[in-house]
Amino acid sequence: MVARLPTIQEVQQLVDDPKIADDTKRTLLTRYFDAIGNADPVVYGFENDNEKKRLLESYQDRFDFDAGDLRDGAYAYDAYSTAQGQHDANLDAAREDQRRAVDDGKARLDAMKGSDTDPGAGNSNEILDTGNAGLACFGTWLPVYSKARAIVAPGLPDYRLAQDVVERYDEQRDIPFAKFTAGANEIVQVRESVADASPTQNQAMQNLFGQWEGGGKNAASASWTKFGDGVKTVEQSLEHAADVITRTVAAIAGSCRDKASWVLRYSFQTWPQRNGLTAQEIDRLARIAELGRNASADDFKHFTGFLFTQNPALASQLITGASFGMSDELLDAVQAWAKQYLSNFCTWFSGLVGDFQTMCENTRVAVAGQWSALNTELQKVPDDPFADVGAAAAVVTPSAGAAGAGGSGGSAGGAASGGGASGGGGASGGGAGAVPAAAPAAAPVAPAAAPAPVVPPVAEERDTVTVQRGDSRIEMSEPDQDGRMGISIDTGPGEAKDYQLNWGAADPAQPAYTPGPDGKIHLEDAGLRITAERPQGETGPTVVTVDDGSGTPTTYTLGEEPADGQQAGHSVPGTPIPGEGDAPDPAAEQVGTAGRSEAAADGVSQPSPLPVDPSGVTEGTVPATVGGVADGLATEGALSGSLGDPGALDQPVPAADGATLGTVPDSGMVGGMPPVGAGAQDEPERTSRAYRVDGDIFAVAGSTGRISGSLDDEETS
Repeated sequence: MVARLPTIQEVQQLVDDPKIADDTKRTLLTRYFDAIGNADPVVYGFENDNEKKRLLESYQDRFDFDAGDLRDGAYAYDAYSTAQGQHDANLDAAREDQRRAVDDGKARLDAMKGSDTDPGAGNSNEILDTGNAGLACFGTWLPVYSKARAIVAPGLPDYRLAQDVVERYDEQRDIPFAKFTAGANEIVQVRESVADASPTQNQAMQNLFGQWEGGGKNAASASWTKFGDGVKTVEQSLEHAADVITRTVAAIAGSCRDKASWVLRYSFQTWPQRNGLTAQEIDRLARIAELGRNASADDFKHFTGFLFTQNPALASQLITGASFGMSDELLDAVQAWAKQYLSNFCTWFSGLVGDFQTMCENTRVAVAGQWSALNTELQKVPDDPFADVGAAAAVVTPSAGAAGAGGSGGSAGGAASGGGASGGGGASGGGAGAVPAAAPAAAPVAPAAAPAPVVPPVAEERDTVTVQRGDSRIEMSEPDQDGRMGISIDTGPGEAKDYQLNWGAADPAQPAYTPGPDGKIHLEDAGLRITAERPQGETGPTVVTVDDGSGTPTTYTLGEEPADGQQAGHSVPGTPIPGEGDAPDPAAEQVGTAGRSEAAADGVSQPSPLPVDPSGVTEGTVPATVGGVADGLATEGALSGSLGDPGALDQPVPAADGATLGTVPDSGMVGGMPPVGAGAQDEPERTSRAYRVDGDIFAVAGSTGRISGSLDDEETS
């Protein structure tokens, strides 16, 4: 066998090489089709004669030749050798380019070395792209493996380049390391801002606490301590979050670098790595293994030199055969060697692809674990670092036994019997039982000729009272529906001091004085001791006692509700009330409301018969408008309106004679006061919502307070 013409597949491989000149391709085709002439097309790789004609026509159109150009078939092998030489040269250049690309990828990857907190790249694509040259190795060798596997090792895996190689390599693409790093830096800036502001805020609060005394300071200080702990938690959480984010993205970037490094490290140009065959040579070897005696002589000759390293005896026979002809036995021997060589190659390359896939899976698991660890660490950040701040300011809520008197008996006496705030079931009582209910007094009857006018409903309002105690002016309000009430004390020049009392649930955002273990709220200011209590519980009136140290405390009752059917003035049945009050301090001046007639401040005498104005009495109902109060120690100018009511500051008027009250014309009221009941001379009462004052009564101005009881200098019992 001097020379064997190549198969059509070998010719097509050269024709499809874009780097071979078209003239070289045209010469090869015209001589090749002329050489095979009318020979059996199957011998040269065609399926049949029709395929041969179809390919010839397509090449004629592509390279611009016709049937008349088919000549010089004797030189077809020379034309093939020339084209094959160009193809091999092109492949050698491509391998060199790939080798340089691999070296360049390694250098670029080395330049992207990060650290434990630095990914070294802005995006995972930058890292994975450095391994593209190594990945291209699979693109070169996988088609060769697939061809050889089908011939000599069909039991090995049939790998697909896109699904089994490229997609696995690209699993970690498009991870924006730079965005994560920027986010972590922003978290660091927030932490630094918190850390910078914290000392200044803490110093300001310490300065405040240095000028503050009492329970409010203690509660606020405890809350601030908890707040400071929360701030520290915020700082630590922010610092930890930023650190774990940067470390996570750096670790993921490291996994990407390991993947790129792997494909670059195991990139190869020949197999074996030293003195091995190129991918194109193994492809030729696959043709010999497949075609055997029908393979081209050029393919056999090509492996003569390589065979000296594998099988020197067989290589010597090839050299002899090239000059004197190759026997079929020699061709069969070379084919057998080619099959064995290809089998070894397929086993090795299949293992390489398997190792590549294992590496990709390990990378996927590692990166997934790194993301999961990041999520776990971020979940450790507390949702509300300041949740304990409110708990630090928790207040002691008075129990039922503390709020009532003598346990349940006191509560029953205050609520069920309709007794007033100072009844036998009061907070200061010991084990007193329930106060017996008094027989309801007969309601006054209005003349038939003058039917009582309809009284419009009175809006729910809070009682307020303003008194003058020595040099201190005290203004207090009934608790609102949340149990919060205010006390304002004005001791002279400067701004008045406002105190907030809270009978309800503690609110850290609104610090207030709260009940102590005895169920009472205590506060002191400039020699004044003020005690507030709710002896009948949260639904009963509020009793405020003011002691200026003179030995005669004065008690004020806010929000008292008289029993149904009871005449005004009967506050608590069975409670003795002085029939005549002590004379007031001469320095105390009566203060009233324009257009009203009030009781004189110099004591309240026994009531005398009083004609009742039919328009002024309506079944015990009373006007909604009353004034402020001043106790028996009030001095001139002691009047103050209700809290927040500028309309309560009316002009004083002369006091009326005696202790009787008639109708009050032009006062905006719906009627006058009813006659004072016997035995209750010191307890004139207006409407069902009233505050009760044990002490001397002065004129009242305001739109919200209602009065029950007396204000004198008697010591409350």
